[in-house]
Amino acid sequence: MGLLRKALNCLRTLLNRTSVQKSQPYADQDNETPVGTFAADGGKVSGSEARKKKNTRKGKRFWRWHSRRKKYSVAKVEKLYKTSVSETGTYRSHSQDHICWRYKFGGRLGEGGFGSVRKGTRYKDGLKVAVKYVLKLKHTTYISTPFHNKPLPLEIALAVIINRKPNCPHIVEMLDWQDDPDYYYIVMERPVPSMDMGKFLKCSGGVLSEQIAQYTMWQVIYAANFCCCRGVFHRDIKLENVLVNPTTLEIKLIDFGCGDLMKDSGYSACCGTKPYFPPEYHDRGRYHAKPATVYSLGVLLFAMLHGHFPTARDLYCLGNNQSVFAVSQECIRFLWACLQRHPEHRIPLEQMLYHDWFVLGFPNPLPINRNASKQHSCHR
Repeated sequence: MGLLRKALNCLRTLLNRTSVQKSQPYADQDNETPVGTFAADGGKVSGSEARKKKNTRKGKRFWRWHSRRKKYSVAKVEKLYKTSVSETGTYRSHSQDHICWRYKFGGRLGEGGFGSVRKGTRYKDGLKVAVKYVLKLKHTTYISTPFHNKPLPLEIALAVIINRKPNCPHIVEMLDWQDDPDYYYIVMERPVPSMDMGKFLKCSGGVLSEQIAQYTMWQVIYAANFCCCRGVFHRDIKLENVLVNPTTLEIKLIDFGCGDLMKDSGYSACCGTKPYFPPEYHDRGRYHAKPATVYSLGVLLFAMLHGHFPTARDLYCLGNNQSVFAVSQECIRFLWACLQRHPEHRIPLEQMLYHDWFVLGFPNPLPINRNASKQHSCHR
């Protein structure tokens, strides 16, 4: 009897274990039994096992979510940094192809309302360049050109139009550009040595001789005519936007940030620098490209010869009392032809280079301002 009872007890224990295993979920199924509750067969699941299975479910859910999130991020980054290179410029570039990897930036050359210009050096050949970067605003203008399949920021588009072959030797050349979501970059040649005309005047004692002014003005007028022939209105010709080599007196017209395309209907927006604004803007609120360019060139020449902008008295003397000016009669007539109050009375832009002041010339050779060249090192 004792042996039989022991055998029955062992059989009962074996059957109970089998029933408990069948009531438990498989290892690859989710266990939805709460911690501390009873199973269907009356057996109680331990709290440690329930917590373990719950953590396993959380881990599976996290990795499924993380894998989906990672795929979405990669697709977004690829779309954001998709590269599209056209000729010398880049619309958007991967970080390894960014313009900052191709040039070494140096000190600041100038600063404006929305951007800054810095010295730069091209890594591949050591070429000295100037890098202008401009903050893009909501009203940043984009235009389409025949030379690119996508719209470009206005300043870049104007530079592309100006710099196509054959280009002008008296306009700064754009070497590279890039359009990013928040900024656009323009890489330009940087003549060395060079300084803007305002600093050149300071190094020359505040004024230029008539002969040097004539030589530099011929180049500026040539550049302005070239812009208009290409259908570009610079709109900000001034002392600071004319680079001059103090050794050779060669000039470069820079900065098309205020520029626009030429149009017959005229302009009403106030762009540029106030002393160079044509009188018709104040009188009528509207002006046209070529007469406004002629007036700004006259203001530029007057400032180069006299060290200040023309006043109302100066304009009166140009027409009535020319003896107060220590320049030639041809130069006075040229100034008076440029600074007429009414745009229809001004000399046409195309005829400026054929005025007597340029045609007659000077018998003496052109003097080089060596004093300005020596003082150039403090302004580089």
